[in-house]
Amino acid sequence: DTLMFSHARPATEVPLDDIWPTEEHRRLSNVETGTLATFLNFWARSKNTPFPYNTTPVSAPEAIHAELELRFGAPLIVAYTNTSWDIAVIDRDVGFGSMFDWLFELVDYARRNPDIDLVIRAHPAEKMVPRALQSRTPVGKEIRARFRPLPANIRIVEGDNPISSYTLAEMAQVNILYASRFGLELALRGIRPWIAGAVTYRGKGFTLDLESADHMTGLLDTTSSNQRLTETEIELAQRFAYLWFFRYEVRLPLLHPADKRFVLNSFRELAPGGDQTIDKLCDAIVTGKRFVDISTPSPGDA
Repeated sequence: DTLMFSHARPATEVPLDDIWPTEEHRRLSNVETGTLATFLNFWARSKNTPFPYNTTPVSAPEAIHAELELRFGAPLIVAYTNTSWDIAVIDRDVGFGSMFDWLFELVDYARRNPDIDLVIRAHPAEKMVPRALQSRTPVGKEIRARFRPLPANIRIVEGDNPISSYTLAEMAQVNILYASRFGLELALRGIRPWIAGAVTYRGKGFTLDLESADHMTGLLDTTSSNQRLTETEIELAQRFAYLWFFRYEVRLPLLHPADKRFVLNSFRELAPGGDQTIDKLCDAIVTGKRFVDISTPSPGDA
């Protein structure tokens, strides 16, 4: 039930680079930390996601290990994809030509290194959405078409598989993403995400940022254990997440969450003075101010 706005660039890029140097030092209050934790807890259980992605997750490591036939003692790399149509992945390339180029490099790496297990977790939105939104180029299909036969040490978890991505992340030695928000969730859980694309939280102090295929494979060759974040890095992730989810995203009181329609008692509610959030939003549009704290009361607000 939120909206995002931006001046002169796509709002979905979440352009917060200019404000982050200041905000990374702003400590969250106990209330803010609790608000973020509650939001993430609901999100992980598909209670406030755009669609019910995974309402009954398989969370037991033993069950996941058995279903995927993972090998005891084999290093586990887990890759989490975007949907191919997600605007968050379009033109967000850094050292790879596309998300699929990154995936193919990972599969090639696993093929050359049969001692590791690679799990590719397709985004639930490939399938757990209305039919009109379901992906026409699911990652599993594209990988299987390119690599025949698929090497035995590679597993593809389809979008409608109830295996918990959070449990997979705890089991893995390396968790790697392209431009998914899931990496920020991992950082908030103390797990360092490896980032291949130009996602908004890249370079904010709590990620490992990949620059090229050679950089990625070189790091994979030398990494032997799961990378945990320090308390300081987790706090940085919390500050960025709060800035994004609760200060950049705009919550309009008039926006009805169920059907995304405006509910008005009178058109006067859209006029100056009718709604505080709309007043701030219009002021930012006209003056070029940052779209931050639009729906948060200012110190002087009544």
